[in-house]
Amino acid sequence: MREVFISYSHLDNQHNPEITHEVTRAIDHFLAVYSHVCDVPTSGTDNDLFFMDQTAIEPGRLISETVRAAIEDCSVMLAFISPRYFSSYYCFQEWKEFKRSQAAEPGGRAPKLLIPVEVKPVVPDRIAPIDEVSPRWIAELVGSEGLKYSTTSEVLLDKDTTRLAERLQILDGVIQGQILKRRGSSGGRRAAFNILALRNKIERDSLKTRALQDELRERADKLKYDKLDAVCVIYAGGTVGMVHQKSSDVIHADFEMACTVETIVQPMWQRLSVLPFNIHFFSLQRPIDSSNVTAEDWVNLANLVQEQMSTYQGFVILHGTNTLAYSASALSFLLSDTITKPVVLTGAEVPISVQNTDAIHNVENAIRASAWQSYNGPMRVPEVCVYWNNQLYRGNRVTKKYASDRAEGFHTPNMAVPLATLTNERLNVNHGHIMVRPDSNVVPSMPRQVVNLADAKVGLMFIHPELEMSDLETKYPNSLDGLILLSYGPGNVPEDSRFISMIERLVGNGTIVANVTQCPFGRVELKLFETSAILFDLGVIDAYDMTLESAYTKLLWVIARRDNRKQPGVQRSIKRAFQRNIAGEMSASIDEASFGGSGTFDKSASGDFLVSDVRRLEKFVDRYDIAEVFIRLEGVRFAGGVDVGRIKILFGKPVERCDDQTEEANLLADFSKKMTISEEASGCFDKNLEVTHAFRKWFNNDEFQLSIGVDGMPSLEFSSLRLVIYTKTGRFE
Repeated sequence: MREVFISYSHLDNQHNPEITHEVTRAIDHFLAVYSHVCDVPTSGTDNDLFFMDQTAIEPGRLISETVRAAIEDCSVMLAFISPRYFSSYYCFQEWKEFKRSQAAEPGGRAPKLLIPVEVKPVVPDRIAPIDEVSPRWIAELVGSEGLKYSTTSEVLLDKDTTRLAERLQILDGVIQGQILKRRGSSGGRRAAFNILALRNKIERDSLKTRALQDELRERADKLKYDKLDAVCVIYAGGTVGMVHQKSSDVIHADFEMACTVETIVQPMWQRLSVLPFNIHFFSLQRPIDSSNVTAEDWVNLANLVQEQMSTYQGFVILHGTNTLAYSASALSFLLSDTITKPVVLTGAEVPISVQNTDAIHNVENAIRASAWQSYNGPMRVPEVCVYWNNQLYRGNRVTKKYASDRAEGFHTPNMAVPLATLTNERLNVNHGHIMVRPDSNVVPSMPRQVVNLADAKVGLMFIHPELEMSDLETKYPNSLDGLILLSYGPGNVPEDSRFISMIERLVGNGTIVANVTQCPFGRVELKLFETSAILFDLGVIDAYDMTLESAYTKLLWVIARRDNRKQPGVQRSIKRAFQRNIAGEMSASIDEASFGGSGTFDKSASGDFLVSDVRRLEKFVDRYDIAEVFIRLEGVRFAGGVDVGRIKILFGKPVERCDDQTEEANLLADFSKKMTISEEASGCFDKNLEVTHAFRKWFNNDEFQLSIGVDGMPSLEFSSLRLVIYTKTGRFE
């Protein structure tokens, strides 16, 4: 995170004949002198202070997410003003974003500074306003009551840089003082420590016990950095905190979980003590062996984090690697309504007490990843994440890659790019992949009741050859609230009648059945095989490209949030919630519109088509977010026993064709079908149709209808027509 944002017109940083120095561009000249006088890198990889967007800017272009994030993180904005600056809509947007960010900051914190630097003289009366707000922009920077210039154009362009050097030394003092006030500590605390290892332990799911609060009051106020929030580190268990048993020898070492959190902190003290923020270390009263983790443990951790969300700038949970992916997924859903800070899980394959441990690297950098308020800290990532060996991953996308590997223990197979990568000791955040969350002032500050996942009962069925089909009613009883099917490839399952009967029984009795692929890469695909479509017909929901860990914990969460979960209306609500992207766990949300059977359609005026009722999707869908659209036709019968026909499906009602038109303008699908022998025997067939391009063309997030007809036939019968829409989005839903 860079503390000083440079706002300037790119036209002002071109070759300037008035500058006779080695650097002949005004802003670059300013930075070169600043670097020389103040001994501060102002460019390149060593530049930790200045953010300067040097990308080409087209007229009318909006500021990018990178620029927006840099403004959000900065402590100071240097505005290099000139007539060109005030004619730039891009610069105007930067100022508006700075004012918005300034107004949104919490009280009690030193406000961001806006400092003008004059590149060329400006006469306010000669500046044409951009809109009704821009006069405030001009008045603040060049008005008679506006801000004082740090440097004038006369000084900036002077051949003798003596005066400029003097001004920049003063400016550097102002900038460093501002950073200290916003990010650092009071003057009397420079020699204090920044690490606090709490002796009292977390009894269940709260830091508000008397013993912990008394210890925090006594010891936390003495820490070094009192001008920003601390990072909260919770030791929940696992190899990361294991130490040698005293009774074991070096060769035949046995390990046990550390009794105190000080034992974990001690090997890392030297590295953590130089970080520019405070760290509070806590331990659970009973650390968890990750192989024994339960839904109750997830709920306790979520309650703990949510209780302290407004107290700390970020959270790190030290956890065993066996079920770390399950815990990260569960927390991502449990905290999805209220999370505004980073929550980073990490662990280790080698105990922290061993010389070649990976624990120190993982823990240190997980802490740094969560310290977004600190000087030179990373961009804020308000998500549940997993840090592992230089990568920060989205928690609900992670799965274990190797049984025991320090370098590549975890990966996100269906999310190719991590949220951030550690490079040259800097965490580079891929801002475009961060879930867009509500502002912290929108999210309720009072802790909400975390859903008790233990209230839901979800089973798991691994599909494999020679699957035992006997006694399925005992193995998978109707009392299950949910069932995860781990299916072959893109969602295929056996067509054994006993298996299909089991699914029909469970769905019919209100069990939510979700289809998850066994493959680490890829997704369940409705369009590929009829065996996966059979599940769709039976009411099985689609996990798309979720991991098993994510699908399992999400199903627990969506079920546990609802009472009367066996009622049809509640069932539909659960299914919709499961198939929507809640916390970035899937690459696309899934929406469905059911149009019923042919008996619910009306005949068109010409009699050639059946026309549906008007439908509207239950949530807003932007056509540009649409990834795929399918139509699922079930139980289709041609009239009069005919076994072949050409079917057309239209978006909306049929429209009269012009003389030179060969097909309907609003055509979604057009296909010929000859029934197979087995279909002739059953008298009907089913069909999947991809209609993505045509649907995206006509859909406008409004009410719509579908029409269906067969060339040369008076009628067509079908038992169901359903529309399935996959939408890609990074927005919070």
